[in-house]
Amino acid sequence: MKREKVIRILKFCKGIDREIAYNKLRIKELQERLNNAGRSVSFVKMSGNKYNASDPTAALVLNSEYIKELCEKNDLLNNLKIEISQEVDKLNIVQKTIIYDFYIKGFPWAKIYTKIHYSDTQAKTHRKAGLEILGEYFEKNESITNFNYPK
Repeated sequence: MKREKVIRILKFCKGIDREIAYNKLRIKELQERLNNAGRSVSFVKMSGNKYNASDPTAALVLNSEYIKELCEKNDLLNNLKIEISQEVDKLNIVQKTIIYDFYIKGFPWAKIYTKIHYSDTQAKTHRKAGLEILGEYFEKNESITNFNYPK
């Protein structure tokens, strides 16, 4: 797998927790709407959302379906993050620290190579090697390879 794709996957992994948290918030809002179904129910079409209904009964069904989709998406994202973390954990400690801190935690580069007590050049060499190894690991992992990453 090319290094650019490995980096894109790692950067996507960085945002998984935020996306899951956002989806949980949406699920909570939609569940509150379902719990208040005795009142006037309406479903507001969200940007990019395929659901739209003006009939209250249809809106309830669509809300339920959308909640199910969000839950499934959260499960998929959580499993993907676990798979990526397991592959990163296979690296040696120096490579793992560099990759995790730089791409997933987003630490500044100077802080990383100072933390591991390597020069800038040595740390970049370990990062490059770690990315190449991760490319091989990611390529063998179907969950990581087959996921549809946003561009």
